[in-house]
Amino acid sequence: MSPDDVKLIAFYLPQFHPIPENDAWWGPGFTEWRNVVQGRAAFKGHDQPRIPGELGFYDLRLHETRQAQADLARAYGIFGFCYYYYWFNGRKLLQQPLEEVYKTGKPDFPFCICWANENWTRTWDGLDQEVLIAQEHTSESDEAFIVDVLPLLRDPRYIRVEGKPLLLVYRVNLLPDPQATAARWRQIAAQAGLPGLELCAVQSFGIEDPRPFGFDASVEFPPHGYFHNSIGRDGVERLDNSFEGFLYDYRRVVSNALLRPTPAYRQYRGVMPGWDNTARRRHAAHIYHHSSPELYGRWLHEVCEQARVGDIQQPVVFINAWNEWAEGACLEPDLRSGRAYLKATRQAVTTHEPTPAAAQKGAHIGRNRPLISVVIPSYNHARFIATAIRSVASQDYPHVELIVIDDGSTDGSLEAVEQTSDECGIGNVTIRTQSNLGAAAAIDRGVMLSSGEYVAVLNSDDFYLPGRLSRLLEKTDPGRHAFTFSGVQFCDEYGQAVSGGQLDSLMHWYRGALLNGVNCPTAGFALLCSSVTVTTSNFFFSRALFDDIGGFNNKLVLCHDWEFVLSALRFAEPTFVPTPLLGYRYHGKNTILRDVGMEREQEGARVLGAFSRLLSEPPVNPLAPHPHNWGEFFSNFIGSHSPWFSARTLATFIESPVSTSASVDKHLTNLEAPLPRDTQARMDLTDLSAACQERWKRTQHRRTDVIALT
Repeated sequence: MSPDDVKLIAFYLPQFHPIPENDAWWGPGFTEWRNVVQGRAAFKGHDQPRIPGELGFYDLRLHETRQAQADLARAYGIFGFCYYYYWFNGRKLLQQPLEEVYKTGKPDFPFCICWANENWTRTWDGLDQEVLIAQEHTSESDEAFIVDVLPLLRDPRYIRVEGKPLLLVYRVNLLPDPQATAARWRQIAAQAGLPGLELCAVQSFGIEDPRPFGFDASVEFPPHGYFHNSIGRDGVERLDNSFEGFLYDYRRVVSNALLRPTPAYRQYRGVMPGWDNTARRRHAAHIYHHSSPELYGRWLHEVCEQARVGDIQQPVVFINAWNEWAEGACLEPDLRSGRAYLKATRQAVTTHEPTPAAAQKGAHIGRNRPLISVVIPSYNHARFIATAIRSVASQDYPHVELIVIDDGSTDGSLEAVEQTSDECGIGNVTIRTQSNLGAAAAIDRGVMLSSGEYVAVLNSDDFYLPGRLSRLLEKTDPGRHAFTFSGVQFCDEYGQAVSGGQLDSLMHWYRGALLNGVNCPTAGFALLCSSVTVTTSNFFFSRALFDDIGGFNNKLVLCHDWEFVLSALRFAEPTFVPTPLLGYRYHGKNTILRDVGMEREQEGARVLGAFSRLLSEPPVNPLAPHPHNWGEFFSNFIGSHSPWFSARTLATFIESPVSTSASVDKHLTNLEAPLPRDTQARMDLTDLSAACQERWKRTQHRRTDVIALT
């Protein structure tokens, strides 16, 4: 094994053979298989029951079964198994498979143990309800445990880290004096001739840092630590009315897992192929929906890359689990997916990418390549939707999921979506349908289903130009709140770039909006005057920004995009990339060209009215167009500029409260009112706060790029 090879260790459940205790508690002949076959689907697409594939409904008392498992695991990159060890103050449960492995020396396959040191309960959750065997910890019993397992620790197949046997404890916080216990265990191990112990605390039930317990490392144990990614009852279709459990989004779990920072203590990363304990808990199950071999493989691959730049010679990653059939965490082949999860495992661990310099210093690799969710609201664009989807599939950024919400199309758009998604080989795609509720509602639903750190919207009649996603991500400001947009390339209905003709009036407006933006101190002021983003297809924002805004206003038909932008200004300073990275298709039925009479001005007035109500509180964004940041300059600006839909000034629609920031007012008392637009570029920078000064300088440096675009 080379120094950077990753040891994949899969948790192994030995409850697939009858024991007297289970016969008494559950009926003669009980094994975990009885639970497995009773699983029932709770919603459309729910994979229940999960039926074993080529290994069948095996019995772990048989050597042939254990050997077949080891052979299969080794062939697909699993280094060893971590057996759950059920020991209750000298009494053992489910010990026969591991005892046979130890006594016979077969299979010749690495292993370690995890002491499941909690109560044995009727619901298998270790809690106090309906305890079948209590786990009573004393210093004497905990010492007796290490003596009992010494023969296993000395076995030549036992997994070691830097020469020391790897020993896991499931709930270290239940030990009465864990530091004293750890010290005594190490002493006993040394007396037995072992070079030490690598004591690991499983990160379950709130356990994080192992050091206060006297342990060497922690073991990540999903789904523990990932119970905050709920998708709610609306996240699935046709949910059973009797369901009382919890639904989570596996896609978002993967995204969040890859963004977790490296802790200050030693941690062995962990992944799970899925989780669904319907077989055990029925209608009270915890289900992680949208799991797939592709997503699992991506998660495992990234974690392996991170482990390779850790602080130990031979890195370790845990997988939960090899055979947790009743909890939907299983690598073994099943009838539906065959060996797909095993193949994803081998691919993930054997594909090794050169790590960047930052990763060599311990940086979190996943943070450099976050998941981007592309949301396409689709409505009666069967002619164009295939081009939109292909433009997403051809992006050079690899970590993308596609979510298409068909808003009641009647022209075959849905069929085109399904066909094109299959043709493009997009593995991570979600398609939903709804009655015609409008573009804003469709976008909202798509974002709610997303799992990426960032969201990019693409209307079904537009398309991305090459490199859009990677370029926008590169330019996007880091942090919780982010909003980025680019220049726009206007195209005819065939997708060919045009510069005039039918689009003369539209392009004249766009050039004017850009030039006006050049003379604004920030992109936020430019967007206050005009929706220069042109379309929601030009939106690239953090999911956190969407959550804090509360989504799009579904009551707006024409100005929902502008309303979202102005709401975003409170949290994020927009980043504008002048390069045209979006193809905006003109086909005669675009919303922006509709003859709507007074409706556009009415909606615009409503948007500015809502914006004015946001001015009563200081913004999060220190550069937002807001009197708290800009003092009298803000009042001067809205008194001398007009919104895109009216010749009247912004001040006609916006009620600007007096700034409560004395420090800002002090810097701005010398500004003239009103401030002529043609003199803004020569404004005395000393009159602005430090943050605004810096932004003004950056704006002036980019004037040339924007003017060239127009």
